[in-house]
Amino acid sequence: MKSTTPDDQRKELIQSSWRRCVDDGMDPEGAPFLELAAHWNLAQQLEANARLVTYAQPIIEHLHQQLANSSSMVLLADGDGLILRSVGDPGFAGRAARVSLMPGANWSESEMGTNAIGTALHETKPVAVCGDEHFLERNRFLTCIATPILAPTGGMLGILDLSTDHQVSLPHAQALLTTTAEMIEHRLL
Repeated sequence: MKSTTPDDQRKELIQSSWRRCVDDGMDPEGAPFLELAAHWNLAQQLEANARLVTYAQPIIEHLHQQLANSSSMVLLADGDGLILRSVGDPGFAGRAARVSLMPGANWSESEMGTNAIGTALHETKPVAVCGDEHFLERNRFLTCIATPILAPTGGMLGILDLSTDHQVSLPHAQALLTTTAEMIEHRLL
């Protein structure tokens, strides 16, 4: 019996996501029509997730301060992949906005193909999607790491994501992100 390494498991996770995207009829070179949530809808989702946003906001701001000048951003998405909040370096945030990596955009797999937020939602576990692993060609300048934020009573409240340029190396990002998500979970208790 062949044992699978973490790299093999990660490769299979990305391949499974790509298969779902192909099965959904997505085109890697296509630029999906991205409609940001209407202001009233985003406001409604912020209200529906007020407790999560309130407890997470200072923690994600602190996380971003630790990563200052790293050409990155920290994002908070709800349980459907809608980005609720973001904090980031202005230069990188401008590049990210060109692919709608910003509040009001839905980053579920069905909307944005293989990406850390959407794939972490689907897999309900931490996921890293680096550069060319993104299904949509236009997102391949990104490296993203996402981890679920779990509710005290079970289930998933949302996703915490760290996105950066694919050329930037943040060797301890996964551990830092997981610890940050755990801090949010403990505050929610």
